[in-house]
Amino acid sequence: RSAAVVAAAAVARCEEECVWRWNETASVRTLEDEIIGGDKYDSTVRPEVAAFDRLDAPPDEVVVQFYMVSFGLDELTQVLSARGYLRQYWRDERLRHDEPENCSSTQEWILRKNASIWRPDVFGENMRDWSDRETFSSGTWIYPNGSVFDSFYLNADFECEIRIEELPFDDQVCSIRVSSYTHYSHQIAIRAPSLEQPIVFQDAKPHNVWRVDRSSAREFRKEYPPFGSYDIVDLNLHLSRKSRFHVLYSMLPAALLLVMNWTGFFVDRNAAPARVTIALIPLLTLRLLLNSVFARVETVSYDIYLASYLNIAMLLSAACVVQYAVVQALIHREREALRRRQNLDRHRQRKQQQPPLADPEDSKVSSADDDISPERAFADISRDPVAESDLVYLRKIFDRHQVDGKIDPAALSLIMRYHFGVYVDQRCARDTMLSFRFVNRLRVPRNPHLVRLNFPHFRDFVTNYDAYDIGRDESEQHFAAKPASLKVDLLARAFFLPAAVLIFGLHYAIWVGTS
Repeated sequence: RSAAVVAAAAVARCEEECVWRWNETASVRTLEDEIIGGDKYDSTVRPEVAAFDRLDAPPDEVVVQFYMVSFGLDELTQVLSARGYLRQYWRDERLRHDEPENCSSTQEWILRKNASIWRPDVFGENMRDWSDRETFSSGTWIYPNGSVFDSFYLNADFECEIRIEELPFDDQVCSIRVSSYTHYSHQIAIRAPSLEQPIVFQDAKPHNVWRVDRSSAREFRKEYPPFGSYDIVDLNLHLSRKSRFHVLYSMLPAALLLVMNWTGFFVDRNAAPARVTIALIPLLTLRLLLNSVFARVETVSYDIYLASYLNIAMLLSAACVVQYAVVQALIHREREALRRRQNLDRHRQRKQQQPPLADPEDSKVSSADDDISPERAFADISRDPVAESDLVYLRKIFDRHQVDGKIDPAALSLIMRYHFGVYVDQRCARDTMLSFRFVNRLRVPRNPHLVRLNFPHFRDFVTNYDAYDIGRDESEQHFAAKPASLKVDLLARAFFLPAAVLIFGLHYAIWVGTS
């Protein structure tokens, strides 16, 4: 009697425990031996074929998903390195079983690693390299309704076509292309769980360069003659670049280097070493910045926004070098003109050191000489303080600008600027002419705008200009009267930065319009 009581109590206790029940037998062991053990299950036959007992049975639907742990993107080799778990879902009616009894939570049937069931032989079609799945953790979960969930760790490199036209504001789409190696499309239909989120990356490690925006999927069928067609699913990862690095360390330095070029226009144009240094250093630095950009990406034949930006900066910087070359050429011409006037001044000084002329009347300059004829001027050439060749040159200049045998302040201003390196505007030339007439006790017109010089006075004015100069600085002169080299610098100071901003703005607008 006591033995019967103990047995009944044991059965009652067993019925209250969370156990598997198969063929009216309660057990806590795995169901592998009961369902797939021995010859009960053929792992070479796909589920739909086994269910319909026909080789032309409908295709088995396999749903694939990737749970991403971390990723990397090599722009130079165009490779996406993905680490995570590739998940597969399908249904096999042969694995259907009853739910465990008396369990407080759902109990899945987890297969051993070496358990033999039918699995879709999916693989990454665009993989370059991968680690063997058997080396890492994997698992297969069987649910009572026959649904199978298979997951294995995947550490693989996938080909990813990277288009960097909009670098550093570019977006990229990299795909994990999943297909079956041996099953045609009429045998396996590969699907994504959702076309909007086939890749789960909620716990993925943040990337320093790329930001994960979203994921998507594309399902299509591809023909492989002469074998047939295969179902393919692209698990797409949408990435956007974090542009802060390139903006702070490529674009901003380029802009500052152009500002450095601009400050060079304020350095004395005669200080050649300083000007050349300020012009060349930004140009060379911009070239190094461009090299650093191409060192990180694959060589491409299309335009890249960042490369175009740096190329424009290089062209603007090179324009500063060319600008100073033009300034130097103009300075050389200005020095030649100044040297010409200095030669005339030396002739005058040598003449003053010579003994007086035999006829003192020939050396006088008075009011009566206002109407001296050109013939008489040439007749005195042997006693003139200017050499014969210089006198001929002066005469040609005078004849080119004279009106009725005399020149006005406007003509004198042009002559002094372009032929003798003295940069005076019309007002300063007029005042200097008045000073000349006053010093030499010549008649001064009541209206200062009517002051004129004939050739003898013009000759004396040019050869002895320092005695009549009223001492006005270049900065006080009108822009048109300034040296050509200074004009080029002033124009560069005023228009270089606005032109650079305009060019970069147009470049961005054109780029956006064509993207």
